[in-house]
Amino acid sequence: MDAYKTIGSGTDSIHSIQQWMNGKYILRKDYYVIPCDGHFSRDVQKSMLLAIQYELGMADGVANGVFGPGTKSGLKSHTLTTGSSGTWVQLFSAAMIFNRRPNVTFTSSYNAALADAVRVFQSFLRLSVNGTADFQTWASLLVSYGDDTRKGTAFDCADQVTAARAQSLYAAGYRIGGRYLTNVPGTTLDKVIKPGELKTVADAGLRCFPIYQTYGDSSSYFSRYQGTSDAVAATEAAIGHGFKKGTRIYFAIDYDNTDEEITSRLIPHFEGIKEGMAQAGGRYQVGIYATRNACSRVSDAGLATASFVSNMSAGYSGNLGFPMPSNWAIDQIKTIYVGTGAGQIEIDNNIASGVEAGQNSFDTPRPRPTWTSPSPWCGRTSWSRTSRRT
Repeated sequence: MDAYKTIGSGTDSIHSIQQWMNGKYILRKDYYVIPCDGHFSRDVQKSMLLAIQYELGMADGVANGVFGPGTKSGLKSHTLTTGSSGTWVQLFSAAMIFNRRPNVTFTSSYNAALADAVRVFQSFLRLSVNGTADFQTWASLLVSYGDDTRKGTAFDCADQVTAARAQSLYAAGYRIGGRYLTNVPGTTLDKVIKPGELKTVADAGLRCFPIYQTYGDSSSYFSRYQGTSDAVAATEAAIGHGFKKGTRIYFAIDYDNTDEEITSRLIPHFEGIKEGMAQAGGRYQVGIYATRNACSRVSDAGLATASFVSNMSAGYSGNLGFPMPSNWAIDQIKTIYVGTGAGQIEIDNNIASGVEAGQNSFDTPRPRPTWTSPSPWCGRTSWSRTSRRT
């Protein structure tokens, strides 16, 4: 039932690449005929990686379509520059087109126009801007997290940032980090910002942005009503921690949503967040933590001002085949440990675009009301107005 002509919103450029890949690699053992419908997809992505592995000289049965150590090592010796030509340029220009880079044609010649497009792409992703197809550029085109050894200046973490940990983070080059406004009800993981932690962060020269996450791991949680409730709860939590007016709160979507679920669940949820923020006084901005597709669609609907992209989830359908959102602020790429001894902390190593400034000064924290965030299986919010001493 696969289509072999351009259909719907497919492009003739991708259609031509699909035909070329089929014609060139169809006799290889693990390659199979892919649709030529003009759409980039999971199957096309795997076929692209297989093609690269074949060109690297991997034998049938060794090539597996996974961006693993052998592929990474091989690509490091295939930097392309203006004047390069041949199959490697075709593969690279195809990868640029798959990533929806404008003004790129499928070509076997690395010309000035392609080099200019590469510079724009590198600048957008905060890579070294050199106009060449170096390893980091290849990696950024082929897998959502790109070069997972790349050093970032941003982080997020579930553990408390103590004074010793803050010193480790600063010494390692980090300058901005995300921390959680609340814990998820019904779980044992203690992720919430601790009393005095934000002052510790600021005293160490770090800045902080807040993340709001409740259940959020399936489509059943998300609705317009839930979004309104979450916005009010997040606002109260942010005020309680001392985040100043104008701070951006990133609302988390932590599952592999489909495009249809973005339409039916996530956009209504963020419409509810917009309403709830207005009801709570419009004190804070709205950000989104999600896959590339969800970030882009919610932001394009005018419902988020910046995106924290869950690019570590490379296999998510919302990342595979979708470009980075234009308003990306934080690019999450790998979980690592920083520091030693009392200063050791597990973080997600992230790239910062400069869109998110974070905060380095805070209002005096208030005694905060405790609440039970609305369950995705019930129709009302349960609130407790008993003050929790800080």
